[in-house]
Amino acid sequence: MARVGAILQICLALCVLLQVSLAAETPPPAVKISLPPFNNKFVCSIDPKVAADPNNICTPGVGFNPPALILSYDDTVISARYQHKTPVQLWKRNSKFVASFKAFFTVNFNRDAEFTVRELFSGGGIAFALTPSLSVAGTGAESFGLFPVDLKTGSSLNGKNTKTVAVELDISRVENDGFDPQIPHIGLDINSVKSVKTKYLGDPATVIDKKIGVWIEYDALKKIIMVYTHVVKDSQTPKLANRQLAIKYVGLDLAKEVKEFSYVGFSSRVPETPNGVYMLYDFTFQTAWVQGQTVNK
Repeated sequence: MARVGAILQICLALCVLLQVSLAAETPPPAVKISLPPFNNKFVCSIDPKVAADPNNICTPGVGFNPPALILSYDDTVISARYQHKTPVQLWKRNSKFVASFKAFFTVNFNRDAEFTVRELFSGGGIAFALTPSLSVAGTGAESFGLFPVDLKTGSSLNGKNTKTVAVELDISRVENDGFDPQIPHIGLDINSVKSVKTKYLGDPATVIDKKIGVWIEYDALKKIIMVYTHVVKDSQTPKLANRQLAIKYVGLDLAKEVKEFSYVGFSSRVPETPNGVYMLYDFTFQTAWVQGQTVNK
């Protein structure tokens, strides 16, 4: 009987171990984030060296229909971020679980009617970004407020700690003499603002004072990211059915490129208000967990 009891105890222990093992392979909960409303779930961050109130830079528009977040600064061009203040899990350490995601946003580079110097007014554009922190400290003019960069190459000065993936809408450079192609363009940035893939968006008049819908879809199993756009008049709404493929990139492994828990939202080099403003109308982001082929470290 003692032997039978010992065997039962061993079986019970094995069952417990099996349950623990199964529990360890449970995927994290999926996440869904959306705007509007523009509320305290998001935070506006600027470089602490800038003597400005972030609430005057990321401002929910009053009287706009549809409502919009206004990004600009009265005095000069500065870098700012508007991000969900709770980090989102994008892969699970010591497991095979990784998150696919879909994101969508609508933006308008709204030039002031009195500003006629050039079509592409001051500022640098805006980027959807996955970042390791909310900090904008030390970021420069060429990085959308993402990280400090080498101005000759676009490489991050943060090295292996950069841990940033972004989709940029770049309107900052008129001449094709830098590390990125001529503006306006959309680009995929992986730990550098020298984009791994870009698409020229055409004459500046085709993107200024327009609503630009951007869809971003990441397949964690295939390690493919797809970016689509649809540009319409500012009185219209971008349509999923009319979107066009702008970027397809194969080989993006988020478990290797970003932190397990990353911050989601937008980073921008915002314009001077007398020249114009950037208007962010809406944003959705949602994850779906899948089981990959390798264990994440």
